[in-house]
Amino acid sequence: MLFRFILVLGLLAASVAVSANESCSTNMELGNPGGADAILCHDGYAVGYSYQHKIPMWCAYWIERETVDINVERQDRFVEHPQIPGQYSSTRGDYSKSGYDRGHCAPSASIDYSAEANQETFFYTNMFPQKPGFNRDMFGHKGAWGHLENEIRDWARQRDQVYVISGAYIGEGAQRIGNGVSVPTDFFKIVISPIGPEVIAFWIPHKENAKYEVSSYLTSVDEIERRTGLDFMSLLEDSQENDLESQIADKLW
Repeated sequence: MLFRFILVLGLLAASVAVSANESCSTNMELGNPGGADAILCHDGYAVGYSYQHKIPMWCAYWIERETVDINVERQDRFVEHPQIPGQYSSTRGDYSKSGYDRGHCAPSASIDYSAEANQETFFYTNMFPQKPGFNRDMFGHKGAWGHLENEIRDWARQRDQVYVISGAYIGEGAQRIGNGVSVPTDFFKIVISPIGPEVIAFWIPHKENAKYEVSSYLTSVDEIERRTGLDFMSLLEDSQENDLESQIADKLW
């Protein structure tokens, strides 16, 4: 799985010192966005986790045409991550009767080519509190998050493969549930196709039943970086990074 940008990726091996794990170098192919207390590497995704907020601040993963329609049974077993100290982990009790879904950062339905990979998406380090009508695009809900996940899988079918960076933002007045689990005020998605290359990015308010408002959430990677303080394409050559991150890809949507 090689990223087909116009650059030399020989820098990658030296830059991804965060882990020697092959899955991390693959799923963090454009670099470490920063802003996390722990970086966890799994077969299907990498995630940057916050001890303060007890949620993922970002995750990164590939979706490929050859695996997008391999759908093992959803594992659905939510577990705490063994590498995270208990005082920094969210738990089932935090979400119980909260009114919020355990929303995936790296989606179960996009990483279901094997039972093992799918089960890894059910770590609490991959969960953030989401309103049901934001998370779900089914059963009477018209959630922007679920809708975009479906769209991105379609883009992977059309473009052979796409690289996705998703995450959360804790804005002013953010609430907490359970034992200090932050409820994001906003979310983001960045989708990169090596063909072109092309980039499309979204800044998504945490509101329900906004599926048909998604086009109004189009933004640039530069704007997401400005708001979050993260750096999403640090391994690209500066000229290419600047070009891709400044685009607002209206035509792609």
